[in-house]
Amino acid sequence: MKWNKMQFLSIFLLAFLGVFVYAGVGGEVAGIRKVRNAYNKETNLADAWIYGEDFTKEDLQAIKDLSDITQAQRRLYLTAVGEGEKKPLIHFYFQEDNEISKPKVVKGDPFDPTDGNRVWLDERFAESNQLNIGDDYTFDIEGNTFTLEIGGLFYSSEYTYYTNDDAMIPDFSKVGIAYASYMAFPIQSFASSMGMDMTDGLEQSKEQVETLLPFTQIVITTEVSDVDTLEKQVDDVLDGGYSYFITRESVPGVNQLRDEMKQHESMMIIFSVAFVGIAILAIITTMNRMVNNQRTQIGTMKALGMKKRKIVWHYLSYGLWLSAGGAALGLIIGPISLPRLFIPSMSSGYTLPEWRGGYSVDFFVVAAVAVVACTVTTYFSCRKVLAVNPAETLRPAAPKTGKRCIFEKLPFWNKLSFSVQYNLRDLSRGKIRCLMGFAGTLCCMALLVCSASMYDSFAHMQNWLYTDIQNFDNRVEIKKEANREDVEALCTELNGEMIMEDSVIIKVKDQKKTLAFTATEGKNLYRLTDKQLKVQQIGGSDFALTMKTAKAMGIEEGDEIQWHLIDGEVWKTATVTIINRMPIGTGITTTRDVVEEAGYDFKPSYIATDASASSIQSDSVKKIFTKDEVLDAWDQSMEAMNILVVILIIVAVLLALLILYNLGLLAYAEREKELATLKVVGFQAAKLRKMLLIQNTWLSILGIIAGTPAGLLMVQYMVDIMGDSFDMKATISLSSFLLCAGGTLLVSVFVSMLFSGKLKKLDMVSSLKGME
Repeated sequence: MKWNKMQFLSIFLLAFLGVFVYAGVGGEVAGIRKVRNAYNKETNLADAWIYGEDFTKEDLQAIKDLSDITQAQRRLYLTAVGEGEKKPLIHFYFQEDNEISKPKVVKGDPFDPTDGNRVWLDERFAESNQLNIGDDYTFDIEGNTFTLEIGGLFYSSEYTYYTNDDAMIPDFSKVGIAYASYMAFPIQSFASSMGMDMTDGLEQSKEQVETLLPFTQIVITTEVSDVDTLEKQVDDVLDGGYSYFITRESVPGVNQLRDEMKQHESMMIIFSVAFVGIAILAIITTMNRMVNNQRTQIGTMKALGMKKRKIVWHYLSYGLWLSAGGAALGLIIGPISLPRLFIPSMSSGYTLPEWRGGYSVDFFVVAAVAVVACTVTTYFSCRKVLAVNPAETLRPAAPKTGKRCIFEKLPFWNKLSFSVQYNLRDLSRGKIRCLMGFAGTLCCMALLVCSASMYDSFAHMQNWLYTDIQNFDNRVEIKKEANREDVEALCTELNGEMIMEDSVIIKVKDQKKTLAFTATEGKNLYRLTDKQLKVQQIGGSDFALTMKTAKAMGIEEGDEIQWHLIDGEVWKTATVTIINRMPIGTGITTTRDVVEEAGYDFKPSYIATDASASSIQSDSVKKIFTKDEVLDAWDQSMEAMNILVVILIIVAVLLALLILYNLGLLAYAEREKELATLKVVGFQAAKLRKMLLIQNTWLSILGIIAGTPAGLLMVQYMVDIMGDSFDMKATISLSSFLLCAGGTLLVSVFVSMLFSGKLKKLDMVSSLKGME
């Protein structure tokens, strides 16, 4: 091991890296998953959500009576605007009970669904706005204001991911969650806005609230594995009197973190397989050379009567203990170190009550598989020599029969230089060694391309979303209660385009899906991109469906689908005229004409405009998002990706150095006599160095060619498993490709230069001596 320390060190490090990456990234996944599962169980997270306009006690009882439903609970969900200059968006829940999707209270009193004077706020919102228990906080729901005392702070398992409008990552000072008793709802103000007379000065009674309060959700739990199958039963007992039915799979606040973990899992599997695979190649080349060099010692031990199994165990121990040591170190360090790199950036975008790494049985299984693979490879590398009888092993192995390599059959062979001919013959003789060099440069290039492509692809996504699709500078959010004439006048003044955002349910045959819904006026400020990412203006009766949804539901351009907005119940029919692509989100994009022809009011959510934000003054404006603010939020959301890019670059360079240096040592050792002979006949060290550099360069170029699509495929695979709400085309710019290729070649040349000293110090006499 001392004489071959670099080869054995590379085997140790490759085994270490393979298990380190798997257990490190897996430690993050396992820890988050364990926390999340315990969190869901503690809060009794709902399995399905039923939305409607007003669920009665009879509706709730009908749901409870279903045999497959274990629990059911009504509640009212509304969006409110909080007090303060930022006018934060509040997801407000008025609870009748506290059995399903319970808030996990971390400060203050436990949530009380009968307390009509207090509200419970999510902890991150309260912390960002310097709110404390006992403070009064004022809410505005569609023009109705009311003030409640803060009774406690909590986390919600329904909202592991939540953000303010049009932001990539949440600004918790601008978005929050609130829970209160249904008795805290300002029923008198609400009734007055509906034209009801409740000015008797008496406090609102429980009966009044239960009569007038429109419960808009029923949340349920079940032990049925396929929750989607319950919708038919719900539809029957409610007689279609609901808007839509969704499961955990369709709730962004629940499944966004799950999709992120899937991406991390795919990354750890890809990298671990690559490292262990290259470790196996390193073992094959190293052990073949070692056993062949120790052929005489093996014959001597056999002749002295040493058992074959003892000799076999001796050589197996190289593969076993090195890989076992590397795997054990990876198991220890991985789950401790890598989660600490990812968790800070993960916790900035996702919300859990705690963040920590964890362990899984899978780590030990993968480590054991890696060790077994390395040990078995060692055995197959040694068995041929170990099977030879002692009399033959005591003599030097007969040289391989010389034969023409395949390259010598080329018609222009004789016109090639000696250096090229020599390297082509060597490539033909040392296939495994050359495969190892090719694999090393391929993996280096693939990892570099993967890191560069992730950076370039997200930059492309930014340009795609905020230039190609959203072709405007400012997004002016409109109050729900704003007067339509005032909004249209403001839009004309700003030379903008009114955009309506809502949710829609589509149905094709027996398939139903809830999607985002966007309607434009067709003024080219909000545009579409087709399957080839070409920009298209939407207008007339266009009805566009995102590509991933269309593919999942088997829909093509020209097909008819049924749809209705969340608040509606009557199905409309439309023809899909465009299959479009969006980097984030899935849904329907259509025009104001289509909305109004279907019998719906066109209710603008915001005005898209290029007018200066400072010039926009109107009582109809809720808030303004400038493009600069949106791009800053995007950059913050890329922090986790940037960490991953740096890790990939470090690993790629380390991997290339290990593999190419190991390859150089093996190539030098195998060709020591050849190189000594060439020096004897007059070749200078510089000439020999150039010959060796030619072969490394060839292998590097082949690795670069093969590694480029491999790296892009890695990125595309990680994107594709993130779910339908994320669409990205893996891409790499010419400058990034040239940097990756140049980096790979630079590492190859650097390693080749390390052997210059060996060529100068090559002892021709000792290298050419035969056996004595």
